[in-house]
Amino acid sequence: MFIKQELISVEDATQIAAAGFIQNYDQTLEEDVRHHLGAGIVRTLYNDKQKIGFVIYEVFGDILYISGIIILPQWQAQGGAGEVISKLLQATGCAFLAYRTQSSRMWSVGQKLCQQWYPNLDNHPSNNILAKARLICEQIGSPHFPVNKGFYGQALYGQKPIHQDLTVQTWWDDLCVFEAGDAVVCFGAL
Repeated sequence: MFIKQELISVEDATQIAAAGFIQNYDQTLEEDVRHHLGAGIVRTLYNDKQKIGFVIYEVFGDILYISGIIILPQWQAQGGAGEVISKLLQATGCAFLAYRTQSSRMWSVGQKLCQQWYPNLDNHPSNNILAKARLICEQIGSPHFPVNKGFYGQALYGQKPIHQDLTVQTWWDDLCVFEAGDAVVCFGAL
């Protein structure tokens, strides 16, 4: 997989988003994708010559904020999101990673990449991490860290992503009510 510094068309991005989120391609999704494409740096993801996804991100000082990463289903669960984020972290030189998600599987990507990752099952963030996390929450319009109840207004995915570790999934379900559109801001230090 490689990241290309090219804009992706709204139509291609919406088709990928529909497949990745298990939703129908409709006008509402297309408008949401159009809005997101204009809200950060966009890169197109390829496998050979095939477009397989895209990523949208911003850099806030030493924090890499991923506002969206969508990969076609046949390329998911193969470490692609982690690979893309790792490459962006290396390219930007950021020491911190943040994103907002409803997916316990996406949460686990950051857990694998970061030495300290929050929220987590075991402990609470240090004051330094908490201050950085609150800073990114201010930047992205998330009023609370880590959970923003009803932030999306509904489930983003047509089918709930389930983590393979049932302990993690149970913890996540207690943290984030998928059907209510809760969003979790994940934050970590490399």
